[in-house]
Amino acid sequence: MVDVPLAIHVALDKISGALQPARADGRELHGRAVEKFVDLWFENRLKRGGDFEGQLLRDKVKLRVTAAPDHHVGLGLGTQLGLATSMALFRVIEKRSPSLVECAAAVGRGLRSAVGTYGFFYGGLIVDQGKQAEEDVSPLQCRLSIPDCWRWVLMRMPIEEGLSGAEEIAAFEQLGAMSNAQTKALRAKISDELLPALKNANYETFSESLYEYGRDAGACFAAIQGGPYRNQGIADLIDQVRSLGVRGVGQSSWGPTVFALLENEKSAVRLTQDLHTSKFGRKGLTCSVVSSKNEGFSDQTYAFD
Repeated sequence: MVDVPLAIHVALDKISGALQPARADGRELHGRAVEKFVDLWFENRLKRGGDFEGQLLRDKVKLRVTAAPDHHVGLGLGTQLGLATSMALFRVIEKRSPSLVECAAAVGRGLRSAVGTYGFFYGGLIVDQGKQAEEDVSPLQCRLSIPDCWRWVLMRMPIEEGLSGAEEIAAFEQLGAMSNAQTKALRAKISDELLPALKNANYETFSESLYEYGRDAGACFAAIQGGPYRNQGIADLIDQVRSLGVRGVGQSSWGPTVFALLENEKSAVRLTQDLHTSKFGRKGLTCSVVSSKNEGFSDQTYAFD
């Protein structure tokens, strides 16, 4: 998990009753996605046997996303936005804190991977065991903190969004299940290299293993992407960053975001500068330096008369 700002404000509006998404620079900030999560939460609440009085509050809920990254750029915003909306509604409508499984199920998250769900609650590096058909959420295998001094550089070229929604579901259906050999190799990479290196705060070994894991996992999606990465531009950017001596580089989810792990803030800032020089510059490339997020969500509740 990385520390990218995401904030949702929820309240019961006794006057207007309107769902009011925030506006940033004159445009809606994920208002439509929030509305869908609100509708889904209340639909599932009825299935859970929620009281009628609580359902009447649906038209009085006011939600505003006050800070968030772009949607569908490989940062898992859909899951974080859905879980934040779900948690907020549980707190305001039912005045209680839900379990992890309950929070995710209420807005249809965790159907395949539970990494984002565990990340929302606990932060850090998350490894889940893989979801079985009878399980609501795949079991948590391991959760570790990332050293506080390490930094992530997030890079993005101005290209189309990553796969999401119906397109993502169709892609998984087209690919089918990974082979036993692929699964075994990826699990071994995690258990034999990635996790031991992180436990020992071994930056070099962890970085190289992270790159190899991302490349090998991406190769399993070659039928959709055409290779281990979304397109040749991303592959070239990853190779370019590695040519600068940075080993832990890869594509985040379906892209288009590319990440690079640096040992400290100074090195991360230097990389962003190198990428914008005339020698290594790429037109339209945006870079940001972020910390790891080693804690779960936080919230504040206020009561007004």
